[in-house]
Amino acid sequence: MPIMSNRAIGSRERVKPIEDAGVAKAVLKRAQCLEDRDRLIVELALKQRLTHRQIGEVFQMPVGTVTRRLQRMSARLYDPLVIDLVDEACPLSSETRQIGVEYFLRKQTINAIATKHQMSLNRVREMIHFVRGWHRGLRTQRDWHNAVRV
Repeated sequence: MPIMSNRAIGSRERVKPIEDAGVAKAVLKRAQCLEDRDRLIVELALKQRLTHRQIGEVFQMPVGTVTRRLQRMSARLYDPLVIDLVDEACPLSSETRQIGVEYFLRKQTINAIATKHQMSLNRVREMIHFVRGWHRGLRTQRDWHNAVRV
């Protein structure tokens, strides 16, 4: 099965402008952490500016499925916890960040993560719990700093 059909790419109806190139660039950077198929869907929507119908033709899936997948991926890509995990200044260990990205961005199950990293289920759960607590503390700290500045 070809990844892209010429018909889907050649039939661009209209090009949608990207409101803020900086935001799109940041989202595309976070999208690099997604599985290949999901990353490609996001890139086609943002970089190539294909419509949902055109993306559906490329992947041979209904337009509603493309819309739902993009909505779900957008929610994850704009999630403040994911943004902080992917940030280069994130102070967490690379292993903890990886587990967090796999769970919160890629939506992999705890079982799949434990198997992949050869860890116990409890250890993976502890790391996910730690990431949530770290982010909650980070959020509280930001809120406090913003309140002090006002």
